[in-house]
Amino acid sequence: MKFGKVVGKVTPSYLYPVVEGKALLLVEELNEELKETGNFLIATDAIGAGYGEYVVMTTGGLEAGLVFPERIVPSDATIIGIVDKSGKKEGTK
Repeated sequence: MKFGKVVGKVTPSYLYPVVEGKALLLVEELNEELKETGNFLIATDAIGAGYGEYVVMTTGGLEAGLVFPERIVPSDATIIGIVDKSGKKEGTK
């Protein structure tokens, strides 16, 4: 899984039918301290994330497409959570 920040929306002129009705969001990947990495990806939104929100994504392989109960959606990244806060316990690396 990866952290990200929603920085925009993707509006294609045509979508493969199984993806229709799913929001596609432009997400900047973040490191474990929620700092920007400069890497961007398009993620299918499973939960209704909004612009500027910090999110958790499942990426790569079949896992990203299995999030949707009605059918497998072809997706390299899917937003599965909104981050309220993140941090490490003191003394951990």
